[in-house]
Amino acid sequence: MSLFADILSLPNDGRYPTLGMTPEQRRHKTLEALGSQIEALSRSNPVLMIFEDAHWVDPTSLEVFSRVVDRLQTLRVLLIVTFRPEFDPPWIGRPYVTTLTINRLAQRDIEAVIDGLIGNKLIPPKIRQDIIGRTDGIPLFVEEMTKAVLEAESESEAQRTAAAIPSTTVVVPPSLQASLMARLDRLGAAKQVAQIGAAIGREFSHALLSAVVSKPQPEVASALNRLIAAGLLFRQGVPPHASYLFKHALVQDAAYGTLLREPRRALHARIAETLERQFTEIAENQPELLARHCTEAGQIEQAASFWGKAGQWSLEHSALEGAAEQFTRALALVASLPSTPGLRREQINFHVWLTNALMHTKGRAAMETTASVDQTRVLIGRAQALGDTLDDPLLLLSVLYGSWNASYIAFNGDTLRQRSAQILILAEEQGTIVPLMVGHRLMAEPEPGRAPSQRSRARAAQVEWLAGTAPLHSTARLARSGAALRRGRLLARLPWTGARARRPQRCAICTAGPSSSLLGP
Repeated sequence: MSLFADILSLPNDGRYPTLGMTPEQRRHKTLEALGSQIEALSRSNPVLMIFEDAHWVDPTSLEVFSRVVDRLQTLRVLLIVTFRPEFDPPWIGRPYVTTLTINRLAQRDIEAVIDGLIGNKLIPPKIRQDIIGRTDGIPLFVEEMTKAVLEAESESEAQRTAAAIPSTTVVVPPSLQASLMARLDRLGAAKQVAQIGAAIGREFSHALLSAVVSKPQPEVASALNRLIAAGLLFRQGVPPHASYLFKHALVQDAAYGTLLREPRRALHARIAETLERQFTEIAENQPELLARHCTEAGQIEQAASFWGKAGQWSLEHSALEGAAEQFTRALALVASLPSTPGLRREQINFHVWLTNALMHTKGRAAMETTASVDQTRVLIGRAQALGDTLDDPLLLLSVLYGSWNASYIAFNGDTLRQRSAQILILAEEQGTIVPLMVGHRLMAEPEPGRAPSQRSRARAAQVEWLAGTAPLHSTARLARSGAALRRGRLLARLPWTGARARRPQRCAICTAGPSSSLLGP
């Protein structure tokens, strides 16, 4: 239960113990728990799962569904997934998975949809043929263009009755976008509410919309009712606790597309400010929302900070691929800003966290991971050259170790020797015992595939001697500096914590192989 509470960002009231696990272990257990939940449900009753618009799925959700598909062969579960042709699901080709291509509507099917919408009304044959020809058999297009024609006819009749003038010819909109925009224009004040809702997102709450819209509540309610009656919005629940969903992403896009650039940016800024001030729980648990609105508002520095917070949140909740994407966006925004000491520290931290995410998703020796480690090393060097103070004095040591570890895995002997020497030089400059132990330990490590040399054995003996002289408090302090562990830093496991051993005992760092890593489990 504590895993599910963590996913839903619910506070732990003490009924379930907190699980002391690394982010990778928590991620694995969470995915297993979600799969087990489906399995348990299917034991009592058959289960129908419908997963719509899979082409918009995030990487972590896709992995969850892939694991569910792995179990389906032995479960009483029917899973229906809809997606566009460009989406390539990983489970296609399995013997218990059936793929059904849904073609576009034929002419008689289009006419059936039109007849179902117009009811007892009549539309001229020419208009009907225009709808059939322009919608290309796409159901949403057929629905929206037919509704646009009906609304235009009603409007013409009202004008004719009021002004006693002949009605103008009804014209079918040339595209779905034009159709939706025409329908929005006819909604009057409700159009502005639709625009604000579209800026918030495909789905939005009544409370947030009301806080952003500068209108009395009766006017907001009336506008929402008009949008629902027009079939553009769906409502779930009762105001003020209701939530709203645009009928289709294209409807949201059409409403959003009617906003001019500057009003759109101002609107996103207002939404971000409202979320941060009045909806603190959402801001804490969904920092990506604020990041997106600040980005669209052109508030680059705030956006970079929120993308970084979103990456940290994803990292802590084991959404590793999402975290990598969010840190990458944060870094891209920081790179576009003038350099300051604060931004340089943020840039280093983002790269460190990005490396941690890449390490688990791509691998320690992957090109993307090593490139991120090397870039972090360059940024730290640049910051130190400019006189900046790092938040963690052991950060450069950890980054160099990350590069050493990747080189060991990749059998890159030249880089391995270079990083070992750099780590030892840095440790000697710091003058503390435990970093010195690490430096000598790595210098003592033979290259992959080679037997230890006399020099390596001498280094190992020096590490043992240092371990015997290391006071207990020094290793404890070093371990505390690895609060890096919980912040997603590279110091995810400290191989030197065994330095508490007293001579003549061998310490963990002396006996551990290269798999004992600062870079995580």
